[in-house]
Amino acid sequence: MNDETVLEDFETGKIHFRDKWQFELKSDLYPFSEHKKNNLVQEFYFFIPNSLQINDQTYSKAQFYLDQTNLIRLKTPRFSLGELLDPLNKESPLVRIRMLLNNSAEASRLQQELKILGRVFHSSLRNWTALLKSNHGDSAMIAQGCEELERLLSQFRTLQNRAAALPLSKELLAHFHYVDEYLSLTVNDYLTQLLDYLRKNRLPEANLPEVILNEKRYREELYLNSHPAGLKDEELEEYILYRKGLLNKFVIDPLLLKTSRASADQRYRTIIGAIPAAIAMFIFLILYVLQGSWFLINSEPFILFTVLIYVLKDRLKEELRFVSFRQVAKWFSDYTTEIQDPQNDEVMGYLKEYASFIDSEKIPSEISEIRNQYFHKVLEVVKRPERVLYYKKTVSFEANPGILEERFYGYNIFFRFDIHHFLAKAEDPFQTYLTLDEKTQNLCKIELPRVYHLNIIMKSRTFLPDGTPKEELNKYRLVLDKMGIKRVEEVTEYHP
Repeated sequence: MNDETVLEDFETGKIHFRDKWQFELKSDLYPFSEHKKNNLVQEFYFFIPNSLQINDQTYSKAQFYLDQTNLIRLKTPRFSLGELLDPLNKESPLVRIRMLLNNSAEASRLQQELKILGRVFHSSLRNWTALLKSNHGDSAMIAQGCEELERLLSQFRTLQNRAAALPLSKELLAHFHYVDEYLSLTVNDYLTQLLDYLRKNRLPEANLPEVILNEKRYREELYLNSHPAGLKDEELEEYILYRKGLLNKFVIDPLLLKTSRASADQRYRTIIGAIPAAIAMFIFLILYVLQGSWFLINSEPFILFTVLIYVLKDRLKEELRFVSFRQVAKWFSDYTTEIQDPQNDEVMGYLKEYASFIDSEKIPSEISEIRNQYFHKVLEVVKRPERVLYYKKTVSFEANPGILEERFYGYNIFFRFDIHHFLAKAEDPFQTYLTLDEKTQNLCKIELPRVYHLNIIMKSRTFLPDGTPKEELNKYRLVLDKMGIKRVEEVTEYHP
């Protein structure tokens, strides 16, 4: 699935198994006008088995930031299918498209509303199918939803035909075609999943198959042959998902926020370099002046000592610079990211990050308690050999950036991590185990899976409108083998 497609396809606060190497976690931040700043602070504790040989010597801070990604964007406005169709709902992108078509000077806004409609439709259809699954299917609800869905598609395509008859640019007309194709593909994605669920549970389907097939025929007629000519069968198969991925990126564009990231080294390089140089030069001048009273100027001892204190100054500058960088790393975040509005580059907020390996004695007691809770009751008196990687990020936004419409009521914040480098020293995923058969007394070879548990505890802190801090602690477990992630779990009870 495309990067942007999965950004809202899983529940907030739940760890998401993205692929065999990556997991993802989604958080929400809702700005309150009562606060000058709205902050989300998240602390991650990675408990890594020592057998994977991950430590500060084998896994650098730079590598951690290469393996980790933060994605921040506006939350998709929430509409039901009925609300999208309501002609009196001025927040509905479908209604706005109808209004903007009457004004040729609003081409840029019209393009944005088309993209927003695509993303909102995706979210609305996803929520509708999820609701049906939670209710174990309902013929009346399916029939009503399908009727609203067909009306929405019909109204949009009527607007598309109307746009084609107006003197609009080719680019704007292309936007209509792209969104139309995206809507049809989204219908296929979610309705086929829903149909599969209904059939597996032997629930009524209503007219669901008819809607799916109608859209399939529509795509075959208009868009299936929109690929470049001359593609081989294999290339055509590749192109289908490739094009779908491009459409996903196309519709999510209005929700993405521009970011500009800089490390402490980049931000304070001049100051960090200047202070050690000044100290070293000061010491050099003192020794240089003092030697005038020790040696005759321009004598051999004077020249030799001058060379010696110059070398001393040079080495002292480098050592002081190294110490300065280490101190800065303690005082400041590793990276600070400016979050900007992509339309005008106005700064909306900041993301600050810090990561390091920490000793077990520095782990807060509440984290240690959760780490030990619900753990296997096997060898529980033996101290677990593991290293702890600590990562902290703080996301802060202005209360009312002023550039956001009311329908954009919050932010989605995604943490994505690639565990590929964690498994470089892992053993083979299956190992041979010999056992003696009780009946035949023959030795039998059994292939048993060799797995590792990567436990992650996340502490999240936000503030309520009255200023009261709201804290949440979650524990996740990744079951890994040499080939990647086998499964992910949210640990809420004892697992033997």
